[in-house]
Amino acid sequence: MTKSELAKKNFSDGYNCAQSVALAFAEDVDMDAAALARLANGFGGGVAWTDNICGTASAIAIILALRNGKERPEQTDRQLHTYELVNAAIKEFKDALGSDQCSVLLGYNLSDPQEREKAGEAGAFHPTCDAYVAKAAEIIEKYLAM
Repeated sequence: MTKSELAKKNFSDGYNCAQSVALAFAEDVDMDAAALARLANGFGGGVAWTDNICGTASAIAIILALRNGKERPEQTDRQLHTYELVNAAIKEFKDALGSDQCSVLLGYNLSDPQEREKAGEAGAFHPTCDAYVAKAAEIIEKYLAM
């Protein structure tokens, strides 16, 4: 199963978008799946329904930072490298999908409870978000290989 397929399966199983993508890479970043699921939990739905960056794009930052990020204050080279990777990966996501903002991608403002309800009733999350979950996983695979 590819990482994109695994991320889509995670989403179908009930994880939010950020968790779905992040969990597909738990082994790659040598992190306990339960801890990674908790870490990514607040990023789903445009950062906890705050109408911000898509959770799948947030997962790109999470995974690339877990793999490459600095662990100590003096590791500025690792910090800069991580910023460069995340910046390039998020740009690729935006270029491919037209935005990195949840409400733009989904077509609903999830910070508004009525809009959120409409999105659910309209079935907006599946298959719409499936494509975003898959694309984020594809991008992460590319950048992990660099």
